[in-house]
Amino acid sequence: MDWYSAERTSCTEGRNKIAALDLECIFNQLVGSVETGGYEWPQKEAREAVNAYRSFLVDTLELEIRYKEDYPQDARAWPSKAVDIVWHTHILFTEKYFDDCDAIFGHYLHHRPQVPPPVYE
Repeated sequence: MDWYSAERTSCTEGRNKIAALDLECIFNQLVGSVETGGYEWPQKEAREAVNAYRSFLVDTLELEIRYKEDYPQDARAWPSKAVDIVWHTHILFTEKYFDDCDAIFGHYLHHRPQVPPPVYE
């Protein structure tokens, strides 16, 4: 198997793992009531955001495969605001997030948000 085939196989395997992720606990948190710690999102929007999060994970995986150890910080996939909320919610389920990251990436995927510059008055 040549290098390209090995990388493609790795990406295909990762895509399959991402597609198979059980993210129902995250969906339930998004649509759940505020009284139970949820966000009360409409179900359609929550489902779309979870699917967009899966796409974000695929994009992140593909970038990691492409760059390997020389992964520049500016080559990161940046989530939309909705995807970022889904990502935060996934992280709240710490054991699941750790296990999911390990299965997909082989390591913990750190969340490094863009922080706006300080505002001086």
